[in-house]
Amino acid sequence: MWSSIWTYISNHYPMILIIIALVVIVWKAAEKWFNFQKDIEEVKKNNGENETKINDCEAQIGNINDALKKMQEDITIIRTHLIEKDSKTAKLFSGKASPRKLNEMGLKVYKDFGGANFLNNNQKILFDMIDEKEPQTALDVENAALEVLYKCVDNNIFNDVKVLVYQSKAIIIEEKGKEPMEYAITMNDICFIFSIELRDRYLTEHPNVRQE
Repeated sequence: MWSSIWTYISNHYPMILIIIALVVIVWKAAEKWFNFQKDIEEVKKNNGENETKINDCEAQIGNINDALKKMQEDITIIRTHLIEKDSKTAKLFSGKASPRKLNEMGLKVYKDFGGANFLNNNQKILFDMIDEKEPQTALDVENAALEVLYKCVDNNIFNDVKVLVYQSKAIIIEEKGKEPMEYAITMNDICFIFSIELRDRYLTEHPNVRQE
């Protein structure tokens, strides 16, 4: 049993680290928020005699909100790169062809899960998010495309795709020299696959981005 648990941890340690980090951050943020709210309530009981302290507390709460937003962005970036390196997604659905291209299986998933329709409906939003990162090279765009899609996973724009992922059956993966295996598509896979096309669309409309 311990061997199985250790094997699972070894195979999923990046995601486990992310979950632990998220729990700690949320716990600390909630603790600070509660303490500041308690301070404000106590100060207000003094009939407004300490208005300056109230303003200071509210300003600190604003700073906490800003810090949480920044931490959320940092976690998204960390999650993006850890998942990209840890999962089989890149290998299963694309090939490094300078630049990376979707393979036959990747193109099929892109079509079956409405990739073109998703990008057509949300291209402006996604382009604006990539613009905020001010990419200078094609590789910057490739990384940014994946990051913004991961960041939008909890947004309503992905609802239709999530329904398809929820209802989808496992696909059969065939690798040379190996037995065929079943593989369940995840939102991580979707984000990676969609990001390749998003990258290409962005580069087409932004020829000023260095590609060579």
